[in-house]
Amino acid sequence: MELRDDPNDPRLLIKRQKSIDEAMPWTETKRQKLDGTVIDVEACAIHFTWDGKPARLAMARDISERKQAERAMAELSKRNEHLLASVAEGIFGLDLEGCITFANPAAGEMLGWSIDDIVVRSFIEFDPVVANQEVAVSGSPILGALRKGERTPHYQ
Repeated sequence: MELRDDPNDPRLLIKRQKSIDEAMPWTETKRQKLDGTVIDVEACAIHFTWDGKPARLAMARDISERKQAERAMAELSKRNEHLLASVAEGIFGLDLEGCITFANPAAGEMLGWSIDDIVVRSFIEFDPVVANQEVAVSGSPILGALRKGERTPHYQ
């Protein structure tokens, strides 16, 4: 597709606006620099009156670095998902309050729950030590270590 045919081209969007003082929302698109390089940009514009005449103010900012970082993060996230899905051990992440933020399929199978039902639940619901009432008063050693930033010995 030619850049000039892009339906998100801010130049086309601003021409479609009818009313004065109606701002075009920030829109992501691609632009070609004078040297031919294509970059990601975010642009907006507004029609207004200047000295009694219709005028248009347009702004654009280069968001190429941000878009590249977003693509890299998406790729990393995809790799991590594949890695977590490929291991036989149950793995999950916790926030500082002890809520599960993610879990892999093996964790769901081991607990007999779907991943959607595990995530956002409290780890204490699944903590075998707390479930066995061995530390009901003092709390979970895993959560204690998480809050202190220390390593925890493995459960026996």
